Amino acid sequence: MSRISANYAIAKFARDLLDVGDNLRRALEAAGDGANQNEAMKTLIEGVEMTERTLLKSFEQNGIKKMEPLGEKLDPNKHQAVFEMPSAEHPEGHVAQVMQAGYVIKDRLLRPAMVGVAKNPKVLRPMRAANREVMLIHLPKPINS
Repeated sequence: MSRISANYAIAKFARDLLDVGDNLRRALEAAGDGANQNEAMKTLIEGVEMTERTLLKSFEQNGIKKMEPLGEKLDPNKHQAVFEMPSAEHPEGHVAQVMQAGYVIKDRLLRPAMVGVAKNPKVLRPMRAANREVMLIHLPKPINS
């Protein structure tokens, strides 16, 4: 087996393990910080945190890196745009929210990041109302049901 083949032979297995990491992260988010939990729950949270750290360390040791693209310009080679959202914090066409992290192994994409992309509202024109300047913003029309 060539060196290149060996580097990517674990790609399918690695993709399967990404789901395990996602589920560990979801469990920790659902559990909260554990501050108001009983001792058994605190111990369980600590165990899940340790398991997640061990999995992420194993990913790193095998050349698997997590991509956190918040604020990056949308790249369809690395990001899967799931929705657009108004954002004053991010330029239009940039990642404004990460729904699911992406991963690469060496230089090959394992899974694209699932993201929300900034779409800045269009300012139509400033106008004066009651001695204050206000901005009219173009919003999409609601869908009639």
